[in-house]
Amino acid sequence: MLILENFTNNIAYNLAILNMKKVSTKQAKKNYLVHKAKNEKDKICVICNQYCENGDPVHLMNKNIYPQYYTEPANIHRGHRECHTKYDDNKAFRMQQKQIIEIVRTFASEQEINQYFT
Repeated sequence: MLILENFTNNIAYNLAILNMKKVSTKQAKKNYLVHKAKNEKDKICVICNQYCENGDPVHLMNKNIYPQYYTEPANIHRGHRECHTKYDDNKAFRMQQKQIIEIVRTFASEQEINQYFT
């Protein structure tokens, strides 16, 4: 029975490996830097300030709009999925996040901040 269980687990593992999306070396390096920056932060959601064991890596300045900050450690924080989605999708909510705007001021220009938050 144990042999059959191990065999089944190995098949599942190998199928998972085969189905993994391949990424370029450049993208793999970016992914590494993003997760490293997130994991160096406290286990607190940057948006709601509640405990957050794992959470999403939250880019305070959207990585698609401001690709220059994609791997900037000050731009990458830990956040709950729900908070992250609300932050990204709701500009009015994002404008209320004064503590986040102060963090962003440490690396982005005032023009970029005004464009993104207002």
